[in-house]
Amino acid sequence: MLNAQQYDTEGVSDFEETSQSISLEERAVQHCEPDENALLDHLALDELSSIISSMPGSGKTTSLLYALWRFLQEWPMAIVRIADPKGSRWLGLENCPGVVTQLITDRRPRYPDAALDKLDDDTLAVASELVWLHGVVDGAWNEMRDRIKQRAKLAKAGQPAPVFAPYLAIIDEWMAALIKWENIPSNTRQLLGINNLKIKVQDLIAKGRELGVRVWLVSQSHLCSRVGLDASMRDGVNLLGVGRRNSQGGGGMASVTRLVADHNVFPDEGDRRALRMALKIATNEGYGADGSPIIVSSHGIGFIGITDDLRWVNEEDLGVSYLQHHPDLRRSSQPKLEPTGVVLTPAAQAIQDWTKKKERPVRLNEINRSGLAALNGFGADQIAQVLEELKNAEQGKVWMDGATTFYLPH
Repeated sequence: MLNAQQYDTEGVSDFEETSQSISLEERAVQHCEPDENALLDHLALDELSSIISSMPGSGKTTSLLYALWRFLQEWPMAIVRIADPKGSRWLGLENCPGVVTQLITDRRPRYPDAALDKLDDDTLAVASELVWLHGVVDGAWNEMRDRIKQRAKLAKAGQPAPVFAPYLAIIDEWMAALIKWENIPSNTRQLLGINNLKIKVQDLIAKGRELGVRVWLVSQSHLCSRVGLDASMRDGVNLLGVGRRNSQGGGGMASVTRLVADHNVFPDEGDRRALRMALKIATNEGYGADGSPIIVSSHGIGFIGITDDLRWVNEEDLGVSYLQHHPDLRRSSQPKLEPTGVVLTPAAQAIQDWTKKKERPVRLNEINRSGLAALNGFGADQIAQVLEELKNAEQGKVWMDGATTFYLPH
């Protein structure tokens, strides 16, 4: 990837090689990742949770989509949950039940009764993003606890430890959400049921690795103090900085240069100087000039790498494949192959199973109030879409009587 011999060493001649047996140029090459996309591949396949820092416009979204594509390519049976306040396009996963990609919506989340009784509408509206976000974090945390119990139960019975499907929770704009969370009074957070948000994220990072549960926190800073983590947890996360040269749409290299210069991440001064030199070699030789992101990772001794043109990943559709495999392994309402050859989504299968037991037409509002796990976070509009899916799959009949929608399974 990089040719250190072509780099002018002027400006780094004051480097003191104390116990180093190799030159700074040679050491810099050791910190260069020669394979394109390798650092994003490592992000996707690493068992550790990760913090991805990037300034707006630095190519973070496309890089993250590639890592997610690579993750599901490796583990098609994985479970993914996404919290994104911007509602970015997530390769079709935003259409899958249980995946929340639009935190700020015209559909109010399900607030606790205590909050509805004591908090005004304006406060609830401001807190809605955090309520959605907590749902994603809580889902991952509950999954981790279930896996701990399952593993302990098998160990007590003298059986081998289970092999869990990977579970990934992606939280975009985490630092902004954390600031918002911290500015809400503690008693209000308690009423909303989100008081343990930060604690649960820390718990996931500390314990999730051996249970197959990982979190990607996406923010504008890699600093533990800025993203609500104790500094002692730094070694338990993979840190990734994403930057772009001379981006007219914003961006820049700030996230990369800050990570390279952080003595808490790279305590050896020689490593930091070698990384800075590797970064200069990369930019001087034109890498990233086409707009491809330049990436620094804390993996191992720390590496500088680049990506190729990843814009193709925006055309991928992971949602269909994801639904066909299993949107949620924990729930009994997994998609089943019906005699018609149609694969139903978990929400459709749950409605179908529940309504068959009724042996009568069921109103849409009844379904909305059923408390079915597969419909968690669904509103009337989303349920109406699921009923339309069942109708098109010839699994039941949908009709309206006045303003009331009815469904009857075949």
